[in-house]
Amino acid sequence: MARKAITVMILFLCMIIQPAVANISAPNDTQVNGNSVSTLSIDGFVTTKFASVGSQVDIQAYTMGHSDNAIVSADIVQYDISPLDSIINSAFPGEGKFLDRVVLQSNGLHENDSSIMTWQGSYTIPVTSTGGLYGAKIFVEDGNRYAVDDPTQIREIFRVEFEKVLSAIDTAWDSANPLGEIANEFTELETKGTSNGGWSNFVAVATDGSGAGGSRQLWNSMLDAGHNQYNMSAGSNFLEALMVMLDSDDADAGIQFVVGLMTYLDNLPLPRSMYDFDDLSEYIQTFDVIENLTRFEGTGDFEAAYNALIGSNEWDNLSEALDNLAEGIKPFESAQTLMRNIALLAVSDHPQAIVEGLTAWVQPLIDGDFENMTPFQQFVVRFAEMAGEINGETDIQDLDGDDVPDVIRWQYEYLLDTTEGQAWTARMESDSPWVNDAFDDFNNLPEDIIQHIFDAIEHPILEQTGEVLAEFGSWMNNASRSEMNSEWPMMSEDDDEDGDDSDGDEGPQQVIFEELYPMRTTEFDSHLLEVGIKLDFDRAYCEGETSDIDEDTVISIAMTNDRGYQVSTDLVLKEEWSSEYVGVLLAPALEDTTWTLSQPLAAYDSCDIERAYIEVDRSLRPSMLSSMALENNDETFVVSAVGVLVDQSETGQVGTPFTVSSQTYDSSGIISDAEADIAILRISPQLGQSAAESLSPVGEHFVYVQDGSLTGEYTGDDLDGDLTIQLMQFGNYRDRDYDRNHPQSYYLEDIEVYSNGNSWDVSNYLPSERGLADLLISGTTTEGIEFSHFRQIALPGALGCASTQGNSNGNYVDMGYEYRNF
Repeated sequence: MARKAITVMILFLCMIIQPAVANISAPNDTQVNGNSVSTLSIDGFVTTKFASVGSQVDIQAYTMGHSDNAIVSADIVQYDISPLDSIINSAFPGEGKFLDRVVLQSNGLHENDSSIMTWQGSYTIPVTSTGGLYGAKIFVEDGNRYAVDDPTQIREIFRVEFEKVLSAIDTAWDSANPLGEIANEFTELETKGTSNGGWSNFVAVATDGSGAGGSRQLWNSMLDAGHNQYNMSAGSNFLEALMVMLDSDDADAGIQFVVGLMTYLDNLPLPRSMYDFDDLSEYIQTFDVIENLTRFEGTGDFEAAYNALIGSNEWDNLSEALDNLAEGIKPFESAQTLMRNIALLAVSDHPQAIVEGLTAWVQPLIDGDFENMTPFQQFVVRFAEMAGEINGETDIQDLDGDDVPDVIRWQYEYLLDTTEGQAWTARMESDSPWVNDAFDDFNNLPEDIIQHIFDAIEHPILEQTGEVLAEFGSWMNNASRSEMNSEWPMMSEDDDEDGDDSDGDEGPQQVIFEELYPMRTTEFDSHLLEVGIKLDFDRAYCEGETSDIDEDTVISIAMTNDRGYQVSTDLVLKEEWSSEYVGVLLAPALEDTTWTLSQPLAAYDSCDIERAYIEVDRSLRPSMLSSMALENNDETFVVSAVGVLVDQSETGQVGTPFTVSSQTYDSSGIISDAEADIAILRISPQLGQSAAESLSPVGEHFVYVQDGSLTGEYTGDDLDGDLTIQLMQFGNYRDRDYDRNHPQSYYLEDIEVYSNGNSWDVSNYLPSERGLADLLISGTTTEGIEFSHFRQIALPGALGCASTQGNSNGNYVDMGYEYRNF
């Protein structure tokens, strides 16, 4: 069925956004009459975020583009979702249950903007309220125009678009999923190998037939020939390890694991909607990794240690605490129980026993101890050795030219084709042909699996899924107003390989940016589209040509929407002597349309411009998705239908009882027999500063560079022992090549000396080259705190720093020079 998708959020390649979902009302209602655009907008919010029964919730709204006949109302709804899930996880609460309607009254024009009308209303929480997460769907009606600010509308738009991707991936996987076919390959192999008495009988018939010319003699002759005659030891070793594994419990364990895993993934219920993720989470937990691992030989110690862990009281308490936390039952007590039992398990013997049990199983693989490996491990090692003998040119064949291997010849198959191998095969065909049938299936298993995978990859439905992903990517780009960049000329892979981006004999090329994609706006946007433009280019000159660009050239850019309305601006130089031009384009209204940018350098060619780069920044104003976090909670509020009154002493003595009394109530009065979860915390803010100071040394470091000497001292009285003074090349401490390449950074062997108490002197150890250096001072306080102090210094006698500057003033040039010591 469904399948987990890994690449849901990729392929942001295309820039054409789909129209918004028609049945989700928008906070803007735009009407277009020719080039005249009028937009009715509303922005609603609830100022009372927490309320209880009987209290009032303040609701406010701003409207623009309204008439005197506008009516603003708010529908109060209750959502079947935890408040924390909505606030923290931005969960999807759905439509909500309608409770009441409030009509807001006009409060006059906004004090800062006369085009905005303010509205206010209130909602009283009924005494019958059950509490939870509530919301206000605030809407304005003005004639035949309607706009609404809904707590969930942006989330719903995202949900609808994202569910298109989920559905497409699930449908594609239902059609192209190869895991069921791969599981069937292993099941068919197991059926053919075990239908005549199990794997042990298969091994006995194939390798232990008695008498002259029996399978034992022929099998051993074939293996010996592989070692001694044909240089096929890897094939012989693999066949021997294969039979050892098939004769052990690892054969059934391995096939059950593969078939079980393939079937489990094949039936993974990939969500088709945002509400299906809980089903996926529950399904994922049904896969028992431990059970599958412990089927293999050699895992007995690990299984015993694991069973001891999950059978302990600490594990039971921990599991119960996790369940309570998930259900919101006594969260403080459950958290305390959880931490306590984690600590108890951490210091118990269980973790160490589990690690030792798992290490015992893995250790032979790590050590390469083949004799002590389990049959499955030996099989894996021998297969890896044989895979290393594969020759890609001769052993892997593509017979039909579809780039999918049709034949993979392993060394053991070449061994089966030898005289000795054919003798054994003939005996099996005569006495037990089902053995050859099983070997044929085993030989073709890799090719069959590869074919299933490539059939899935080449399934036509994946192309349709890719289109859906690309459409979602374009929607995300526009909904988030992501940045666009383009360069000219565009470098292709061939250009990179050839190292030549010239135009050859094609003549001058027009300067066209190929990645200026259309920009979509919708009525769900809360801010106008404002686009920042940065354009940078280098001039070019062709022989016999005169450039059309000079200091008086005006470069313009425009954006045009679907109805032909255009906004334009002239780009200006960001700074004098700069090659970067900047400008801003602003859409005049919030409307559902597509804006297309013009080509600002289309009038020029490669004889005018050598290189050009444009950056389009659409994030000057918030996008729809960036507003989602605020809008999620702007119109919601939390109602508490249950309260707790707490009575306690404000102070207490150490070693004496501390009593806390509580009383729980709701809209009907006192609740008897209620369970209250009480946590008592010790808070000592006055000790914070002293605690922080105790982690740092009390003294300061002074370094003196004078008269050819380099000395220093530490002023604290908390030094334990001596200081360690390290002098090293400039830039070495932070490993910065930029500093090491400084003109006054000289090669310096690291110098390390010790102080005499709090004072130190490295004057006698200084190098002959005097420039910049790194100095590190480290030590330990009497409290056992290790500290270090780093600075970059100029050694005694180091040269100073000179700087020059100049500027032109008509026919004059002013020059300045300054020299300073470090």
